[in-house]
Amino acid sequence: MRRTWLAVSLGAALLPAPVRRLNAQDTTLVRARNKAAPVSSVQPGARGFGTKPKTPVAGPPGPRRALVIGISNYKSVSDLQFAAADAEAFAAFLRSPAGGSVPSDNIRLRVDSAATRTKILDDVTWLQESSHAGDEAIIYFAGHGDVDKTEEQRGYLLAYDARLGRDYRSEGAIKVDDLLDGIVDIVKRGALVSVITDACRSGTLVTGQVDAPQATAALMRAWNGVATLASSGPTQLSQEGAQWGGHGVFTYYLIRGLSGLANSNRDRVVTLEEVGRFVQDSVKQATDSNQVPERFGNLGGRTAAWLPDPGTAVAAAGARSPAAAAPDAEPTDPAVLRALAAFRSALSAGALLEPDSASAWFVYRQLQDNPAAALLLPDLRADLRQKLQVDAQRVIDGYLEGGDRQPEAQRIRDAATDLARAAELMPKTSGLSSELGASRLFLEGYAYLQKGDYASSLMPLRASVARDPQAYAYNALGFAFLASNQLDSARQAFVAAHNSAPRRAYPLLGLGLVTLDAGEPAPALALLDSAVTLSTPQASLQLARALALLELGRKAETIAAFRQARALDPRVIDEAYLRSLLSYSPGILARVPRLRAAVR
Repeated sequence: MRRTWLAVSLGAALLPAPVRRLNAQDTTLVRARNKAAPVSSVQPGARGFGTKPKTPVAGPPGPRRALVIGISNYKSVSDLQFAAADAEAFAAFLRSPAGGSVPSDNIRLRVDSAATRTKILDDVTWLQESSHAGDEAIIYFAGHGDVDKTEEQRGYLLAYDARLGRDYRSEGAIKVDDLLDGIVDIVKRGALVSVITDACRSGTLVTGQVDAPQATAALMRAWNGVATLASSGPTQLSQEGAQWGGHGVFTYYLIRGLSGLANSNRDRVVTLEEVGRFVQDSVKQATDSNQVPERFGNLGGRTAAWLPDPGTAVAAAGARSPAAAAPDAEPTDPAVLRALAAFRSALSAGALLEPDSASAWFVYRQLQDNPAAALLLPDLRADLRQKLQVDAQRVIDGYLEGGDRQPEAQRIRDAATDLARAAELMPKTSGLSSELGASRLFLEGYAYLQKGDYASSLMPLRASVARDPQAYAYNALGFAFLASNQLDSARQAFVAAHNSAPRRAYPLLGLGLVTLDAGEPAPALALLDSAVTLSTPQASLQLARALALLELGRKAETIAAFRQARALDPRVIDEAYLRSLLSYSPGILARVPRLRAAVR
């Protein structure tokens, strides 16, 4: 199955014992071979894979930062074997001297259930905010990759909470184009980006389909400031197995190369060109040419690893500024320490925006005005922003799941406020800003729908789909049009929602109601029956079926459908509640008295 990694390099420091022993033997041979080689054979400024530097190059003068993601155990998607272990090994390598002694504060490690879509995208924003001229940014993803089935054929990286066959754009999948936006912004800031992709390991997803090798094709291009290495070609799948030390074959040879075998000019500095060539040759041979890694972009002169000489004090951190290797210290100012404790307590308690004088938002704003807290603010901002997004996403997830018990309008408005505050904490150049704005507009329109103010819901919902055409926003817009008796517009919105999320029940329910309202009960029933097959049991679906069956004169089936609705939710026997479930359609509400008479 394909897994995408965006990274620089991988080391063997904390790998399973058999691999460590193997690498130790390999490194001994390399050192013996390199004993007489000077350290001055690397040349700065070289471009491309083919040129070889001649003077030592330690990499950018600024620090390395990395987003490291590995997902072996998915919530709804079939599991992988070694993605999480590979990510953990990569993070360990970065912390080692060979990887640059990167402080833990400069590494965001997301493994399995911690690697949700919201957290990953916010971590990309953290990497954007933190990157400056001369720095190096690494994004490493190990997990499933796929391509949607629409005409656009968009590539996606599947986060822990992805749900195949549903609405990728809103359910746990990260559009590769959004990742590209983040990378472009980092490059504009003057930092270098290193990208290694391994997103399609051979195997099957829960749909029975194999990961799409083309998922990360958009990342594979030549561009300044970005170095990329892909585990396989665009039509190939990557292989993994115990025979490669509990890793993918690509990772296995990547680690060996970084541990010294790729150091072809014997200068104890492993560059990305050397690693790229070594991995290409080794993987191709190991898989009988069924898998051939690819390399793109600006790799010339970039250091992937350092091989310290036992007779000297050379270490990776010595080639960088001391500040890059030293972890940030805790503040000493008493006022800052008190505020920091209050902030962490409020986050833990979920007091994000309320109460006014004791929320995490309130404390953060206080710390903004204290110069002694300046170094803390980026991490505090990222933590608060992420919590706000997660809180709002719970409401959106509830809408996606459907069902008859939706939150009150005030809860939805609170979620919209969460996203408004999160946007204030987001850099203006972040690719997430537009998405957050669209989600906030959806929540504002959704809140109006829950209040029954359908006219007011139209404007924010239209603005939401214009900014980011999500299936759930189109669906809410369809119900707003339906409630306003604009059947043609409602139908178009539900069709757009269905095209974007063809295995979701909610667009089919909407289409069924529009079709029934238009006086076509037979096709309406077919749509509703299809929705039932895709949905968890819902009283509203069975009620809609009962109304269609009533129009078709099938009384016994009408009674059976109504009884199913009552079994799911006994409140449907109350006329006021029954009307609330069907309130989106004035034409259908007019049929309620006939339904009640038929099922007595």
